[in-house]
Amino acid sequence: MRYSFFILVALSVMWFVVGTMMIIRGTKEFSDLRKVKGQVERIWTDISKNLKGRPSDILLFKIQGLEQTPGIYHNTKADYDYYLDRIHPKDTVTLYFDERGIETVEGFNLHVYQLEKNGEVLLDKEKLNRTYRKVGLILYGLGSLFSMAPIWFYRKKMRT
Repeated sequence: MRYSFFILVALSVMWFVVGTMMIIRGTKEFSDLRKVKGQVERIWTDISKNLKGRPSDILLFKIQGLEQTPGIYHNTKADYDYYLDRIHPKDTVTLYFDERGIETVEGFNLHVYQLEKNGEVLLDKEKLNRTYRKVGLILYGLGSLFSMAPIWFYRKKMRT
């Protein structure tokens, strides 16, 4: 019984921590990000393993003069096709990314917030920030639900 109580507490704390991380990630300003303008040497899709070891498709950029390999993670192939149709090798792009963001196991930085080509915004930082904040609030809601379970569990235990 005690074990179940601690599992419920750990789950509620986990949802709040992850939610907080997403909300913080959704408050990035341009001054927090590194701006790189350069020529695209290569653009390609690849597969990266997430923290659970599951493969995820990602879109990667090799920018002339940039050691890091920035990338974008989306849920559908259509999202990647959007970028692949618009960006080609030798095009000049402007990237805003968090160079302190955690890299994947393969060394890719998936913390690109804005992508521009010839003044056209292809990936919008403000839209991405809103998405991160929404996900954070959903996780807070889940954390609230999970936090009610230990309270209920504790009250039930105290009555018996």
